[in-house]
Amino acid sequence: VPMQPILKLRVSEQPAPGIVDGTATNQQAHPWPLMIPTTLTNLILFNLCGLLALLGLLWVSRIVRWRWREHRRRRHAVVCCVCGHRFQDSTRQQAVECPGCHRLVQRQEVLEL
Repeated sequence: VPMQPILKLRVSEQPAPGIVDGTATNQQAHPWPLMIPTTLTNLILFNLCGLLALLGLLWVSRIVRWRWREHRRRRHAVVCCVCGHRFQDSTRQQAVECPGCHRLVQRQEVLEL
């Protein structure tokens, strides 16, 4: 008993367009849109390049977030130039009072060594 196909794509007995005498020509008829013709090598290369680009974007975004957090952390850090005391001050004043020596200290960029 020959097996019947589960899904018939073509009902007519006419050969599909693009098929001449049982041999396929360049324009084969498909019930779905045509796919991009590519080789396995190119497909692997495209996937590797896409993965590399994704990893690069993740790396850059992590660096940007880390710098942003460091900037926010250092924005309020003040080091007294007289006694060397390091403290946090969240005000926007340019001159703040040092809690160690109680002198006015001018804000400067804090560099960590």
